[in-house]
Amino acid sequence: EARCRDTNGNEVCCGNAEICISGQCFMPKDECKDFVDCGLNEYCELSIGFCLPQPTGDACEDVPTGGAIEPTLVWEWTGENQPNSSYNQVMMTPVVANLNDDNKDSKIDENDIPDVIFTSFDATVGPCNAYECDGILRAVSGKNGKPLFSQTNAAYRVMPGGQLAVGDLDDDGLVEIVACGSDSSRWGPIVVFENDGTFKWKSTDANVRCGQAAPAIADLDGDGKPEIFVRYTVLNGQTGALKWHKACKNVGAFPNEGAGEDGGHVPCDYTTAADLDGDGKLEVVGGNQAFHHDGTSYWDNSASYRDGYPAVADVDMDGKPEVVVVSSSWDDVHKGDHHIRVRNHDGTKLWGPIDINQGPIPQQDQNDGTLAGGGPPTIANFDSDPEPEIALAGAFGYVVFEADGTLKWFARTRDDTSRSTGSSVFDFDGDGIAEAVYNDEHWLRVYNGADGEVRYCQCNTSATLWEYPVIVDVNNDNHAEIIVASNDFAGVIGDCSMATALD
Repeated sequence: EARCRDTNGNEVCCGNAEICISGQCFMPKDECKDFVDCGLNEYCELSIGFCLPQPTGDACEDVPTGGAIEPTLVWEWTGENQPNSSYNQVMMTPVVANLNDDNKDSKIDENDIPDVIFTSFDATVGPCNAYECDGILRAVSGKNGKPLFSQTNAAYRVMPGGQLAVGDLDDDGLVEIVACGSDSSRWGPIVVFENDGTFKWKSTDANVRCGQAAPAIADLDGDGKPEIFVRYTVLNGQTGALKWHKACKNVGAFPNEGAGEDGGHVPCDYTTAADLDGDGKLEVVGGNQAFHHDGTSYWDNSASYRDGYPAVADVDMDGKPEVVVVSSSWDDVHKGDHHIRVRNHDGTKLWGPIDINQGPIPQQDQNDGTLAGGGPPTIANFDSDPEPEIALAGAFGYVVFEADGTLKWFARTRDDTSRSTGSSVFDFDGDGIAEAVYNDEHWLRVYNGADGEVRYCQCNTSATLWEYPVIVDVNNDNHAEIIVASNDFAGVIGDCSMATALD
């Protein structure tokens, strides 16, 4: 029993199972594993596994002044001496999760060393165009890059240009890995692997065509069991059975979800989940459509604009979520479509469209007659005001918009391939303002959030698809690391000499 005080200031002893916190007795009720399991004014006390009220009383604030950002190489994975070592190209976003019991305490949890999971491909061989099929799922230790597994079975190849999702699907305390299967074609099923890389199951319904999309995991209906979704297709996370499927709309000249061999890409590849209507259940949110958890339509703007990359945030600080949508296209039907727009939670217009490509247009793009450009948006506070900003990569620059759509800053970049890469944010120097982290075809850069000043620049080549840097304490040293994909599919790894004069 803990000593506490009543409302009159008298010392009291808390009852059985009660905890004295901030001078008051409290009975823990809600179990937790992380802060996301707790309410707004609560925190997760890991020592007991319950949510507790935030402490009260006098607070102090020490605002850091910032400092230099000087990353150093921790480790790199080259594929050398690994199974299928020629499959050493990485052009997707690595994911980080705890896969094994590093500290031998019979549990796999946050006290173990995180691991890095990714897919790799061979740029010279394969039944498809390199990153369009025949990828290998791999995992390495976050501590030193030491290999954990490589799933080389030809029956379980994955899409190198697709993304991965990681989560505990069957409530066994271990994560599963969700990937886009390859099956020697550009349009494969969803395939799920155990934490050690062994095959678990793959989807069999013909409506599930993953391609180069980004499968995701969420408990859409709030029943405690996660679903897997890709585009507007939802699966039972435990069995892979189809729960519902809706078609993408207004995708231009792209063959819709497997109707043609276009490389497995559709403008609706990247959907997300969020509670837009405040009913406690999640909607599947795309660029021009949103569906309730059961597949019924919430809103449909496909007649007004093409699909694109969504991100959800309270942009205008009204207490309700908005959907930021980035549309980008090379195809003839939507040539020149490179715009950002923001929709209210119910799909109505807040602002936009606004051209993504700010600044002087390079001569080569003027000669080509089309720009495209526009990757998944990143939303964060890049300055000292309360409103968030929206950042993204365009055809020839990295751009940040204010919450009302006005331009904040633009920085020249070079990406002559996908022009649709993502980006990340992190407050590296602890000054309370986020830095933007972006990798184009040649350079990994860290930008000052307020004005776009380059705080760090390192050569890191990639032909680019939709990948972005991942910022996480990957080796449990209490410092953040930056994990980036790299390849020589469109250049020489580590050689940026040809780009120096252009950037």
